[in-house]
Amino acid sequence: MNRSNSIMNNGIPARGKLERRDFIKAAAASTALAGAPGWGALRAAGTAEESRQPPADPSKQILFFDEHMVLGMKNVEFAINRAVKSPRNPVIRGDRPWEGKTIAEVSVVYDEEQKLFQMWYPVYDYHPPIPPAGAPAAEKIADLVEERKRCTACYAISKDGHNWEKPNLDWVEFQGSRQNNIIMASSLESRTHFATGHVFRDPIETDPAKRYKGMKPRMVGGRMVVDLYFSPTGVKWTPSERNPVFDLNKPGSWGPTSYMGWDPIRQVYAVYMENCGHQKCPDGKRLIGRAESPDMIHWSEPDTVLVPDDRDGPYVQPYALHPTTYREFYIGLLWSHNIRLQNHHPQFVFSRDGSRFDRRYRDSFIERGTGAEFDSNNLLPIKPIVRGDEIFLFYLAANYRTPEQFGALGNEKAETSIGLAVVPRDRFVCIQPTKGNTGEVVTRSIRPSGKKLILNMQIADGRNGEVKVEIMDSAHWPVSGFALGDADPLTKSGLDITATWKGNENIGSVAGKPIKLRISLKNAQLFSVRFSD
Repeated sequence: MNRSNSIMNNGIPARGKLERRDFIKAAAASTALAGAPGWGALRAAGTAEESRQPPADPSKQILFFDEHMVLGMKNVEFAINRAVKSPRNPVIRGDRPWEGKTIAEVSVVYDEEQKLFQMWYPVYDYHPPIPPAGAPAAEKIADLVEERKRCTACYAISKDGHNWEKPNLDWVEFQGSRQNNIIMASSLESRTHFATGHVFRDPIETDPAKRYKGMKPRMVGGRMVVDLYFSPTGVKWTPSERNPVFDLNKPGSWGPTSYMGWDPIRQVYAVYMENCGHQKCPDGKRLIGRAESPDMIHWSEPDTVLVPDDRDGPYVQPYALHPTTYREFYIGLLWSHNIRLQNHHPQFVFSRDGSRFDRRYRDSFIERGTGAEFDSNNLLPIKPIVRGDEIFLFYLAANYRTPEQFGALGNEKAETSIGLAVVPRDRFVCIQPTKGNTGEVVTRSIRPSGKKLILNMQIADGRNGEVKVEIMDSAHWPVSGFALGDADPLTKSGLDITATWKGNENIGSVAGKPIKLRISLKNAQLFSVRFSD
């Protein structure tokens, strides 16, 4: 992995209108990090650094996404940890008579009460139209719009996220039978399904009949409005009496949109969208925006929160973002769209306020497939779902995007479906030694509240790897009994590895005191540390 570069949305007001000068300033502000100084150089300056960097909240663990809790680094680098695809992929394919040829959208939630994954996936009875060579663009667009009206919305459930059932709902008739998993049947007059990321389960809703919420955009007089729907189970839906709950109030519409639902950090409902009238953006590149609401009825004006930068180059732009909260962070996989190659790949991004996203990790977090594999061209992840010790990353996938790509594959091989990738708890980004080195990292001050130090770490397969931890005081001197020479080598991989010093795991003597951790890494990766009783 390459050493990370810090590419932030500098210069963009967190809560304000994006002016063109701000857009240009943000692109110009991208800078590469030289890396934090080595720990030895900081030993003498420890007390001065303490005055500038307040101790971290002891109730929080340290996730090593960036340098926020890092005081010094030596021969180490940040690197992403790619998600692993499910062996059951694609987990959903169009294989029923009513499902058509194209799975076009997807939303997934996990119901803690039922211990069940739930999926909504609209399907179209068409592949992208392939007009005759030289057909006017207006005809191509008209054909596509007409085809998209032939849509059926389906529903599936799963206990483990890998193996899915398409239940008979006895709800919508298809060819004389209700034995199917259809929840909404479209007509030629309208699209009646929920688009990708438009369904969520509301954790603060007190009315059982409104536990699930879904959003549907529609066009009125050339502008977009949004309707709110409720459901007790996610199958049968009722429109809000307050519809429409959002009016763009100007010509155009949002592009790809993700209703995050309840934001527990900012204590509001939130939505992320393509925030510029669907491709009518400055310099012709998409921008990602965010809007907020206290009640799903009254919405703020969308603010732009993520823009292209110099590293994207002329052909790459952000397409959509489906974030969720994870501990003190907002995390998500940004759809990075290459308009020249006509493909997408997902980049891991994170934020501490939901508005300023760090895009330093540009490699694909989930690798696209190869050849004619189902996810070889477009890989579009939705909101991450945290379940126990795993994070589930469902994604809409296709092995084509353009009529030319479809034509090269042919009707039998062209495919759109739904895939899954999984990453273990906290393992989005790690700190690891640079090639051939034993590295070290020193944290900022921590006031531990527990009696044990727990590490989420991975030892390189087939290599002589280990991790050691030294506890230092505020002046960077080893605490007696917890020096590096006292540390036992940690040689096993795991999400919860307890640090010990000559067999002693009790660090209660430093509880509540400002300390720093000096962590030595040899052929190992470190993802997070936390304190526990």
